Amino acid sequence: MPLQRSDLIVRDARLQSGDKFYSSTAGVRLSEWQRYLNEVQTAIFQKILNTHASVFNRQIVVPVTSGSANVPIPATNPNAVNLKGNIINVSYSFDGNPQNYYKLNLRSPSQEISYPAYPEGYFLRDGQIVLTPIPNQPSGMLRIDFQYDIPALDVRRAKLNVNTTNVGQLVFLNDATIVTETEDDISNGLVDYMSVVDRDGVILAQNVLVVGTVYNRSTKVLPAILTAENITAIQAAVDAWAVFGSFTTTHSQLPDNCLRYVTHGLSRFVQMRDSNSEVTVTKEHLKELEDEIVASFADLEEDTTPIPILDRSFIYEL
Repeated sequence: MPLQRSDLIVRDARLQSGDKFYSSTAGVRLSEWQRYLNEVQTAIFQKILNTHASVFNRQIVVPVTSGSANVPIPATNPNAVNLKGNIINVSYSFDGNPQNYYKLNLRSPSQEISYPAYPEGYFLRDGQIVLTPIPNQPSGMLRIDFQYDIPALDVRRAKLNVNTTNVGQLVFLNDATIVTETEDDISNGLVDYMSVVDRDGVILAQNVLVVGTVYNRSTKVLPAILTAENITAIQAAVDAWAVFGSFTTTHSQLPDNCLRYVTHGLSRFVQMRDSNSEVTVTKEHLKELEDEIVASFADLEEDTTPIPILDRSFIYEL
């Protein structure tokens, strides 16, 4: 389950840090809060990854076309972005039966076998998994275990008019649903890519290229490049919001127990910026939270250090 919405995390961190409001003369800009938020998320993500990498492991199953060696990596799946560099294991089943999966060996392109048979290995080329030999089974399936990347965070920048948004433009609903600074950042050329999410932060469109800085403040139309699949997903959603960034959401994909760390870490960044006297206390509390989070993922079989029994009188046979 994703964490609390990012703008609510920012709200709570503002209250903790004492930086409750922003104006032209005081306070921290939203763009800074958003940058600090991502730095905190990255910090705890890397900490968990370095100690318990399996927490972020996922598995997907994709169909294999008979007579074709190439299996496109499903990059439209938010959890599969950058899958090419994070593959852990690839298995093949000639009929899709879970009992018939067997592991494929990682090969190099120079070991490619072009005749049809049961695949024995795979390699990566141009964003695709290439099976070797070429599969000739009509119902083959590929099971991919991978370590997923979590998306960057942003607040809801603007609610979309899902009826008029199309493959050539994003259309914001009205002024009331547009966050302060959003239109200025777009007009000033500070936004190259955007993503679109639903109310729960599920990514409906990513890598949405913003075309120049020609944003119409009266009609709320922003020229952008989307796919037909993007539009289908956006129009099927009850609500949709635009966020800044190519792979971005409004809800962190960190585990639930990271919420306190993210909130306190965000507050500490602002305290450091303002030389707040509370920063030392917050730092100590963050370390405690970090240790608590990392310890919560310990697997008794993998992470407990074995203790040898030196005095065999402690061992009894039944």
